[in-house]
Amino acid sequence: MSTDKSQELRQAIEQLANSLYRFADRLTEKPTETKKKKVEKDPNAPKRNLSSYMLYTQAVRPKVVAEHPDMKAIEIAKFVGEMWNKLSEKEKMPYVKQAQKEKVRFEKENASYKDSLVSAESSTLNKRKEPEEEERKSKKVKKEKKSSDKKSKKNNF
Repeated sequence: MSTDKSQELRQAIEQLANSLYRFADRLTEKPTETKKKKVEKDPNAPKRNLSSYMLYTQAVRPKVVAEHPDMKAIEIAKFVGEMWNKLSEKEKMPYVKQAQKEKVRFEKENASYKDSLVSAESSTLNKRKEPEEEERKSKKVKKEKKSSDKKSKKNNF
C-alpha cells in the first residue's frame, strides 16, 4: 500500500510541477496585443500656450546653466523649481501676465485652426458628393434606357 501512495504522490507532484511550468511560461511570454499607434499630430496645429512657470524657466535656465556648468539637467530643473517657489507673487506677476497673453494667443490660433479644418472638411465632403451624385444620375439614365429598350423590344414582337 505504501508504494501506491508514493506513486500517487509522485503523480500529484509531477502534475503540480507541469502546471507551474505552464504558469511560468505564460508569465514570461510577451503579450500578443500590439500597442496602439499614436495619433500623429498635425504639423499645422498651433503650439500650446506655456504656463507662467515654463516662461520663468525659459528665462532663468540659461543663467543657472552658466553659473553651474557641472549640474545635471535634473538638478538644474529642481534648482529652478526651488527658485520659482521662493519668488513672491509680485515677482511672479510678469510671468503670469505673459502666460495670460500666451493663452489668448493660443485660443485665437486654435479657433482659426479649427475653423480651417471645418471648412477644409466640408469642401472635401462636397467634392466627394459631386461624383456620387453624377454616378447616381448616370445610373438612372442607364436604367431608363434599358427600360425603354425593353419596351421597344416587346412592341417589335
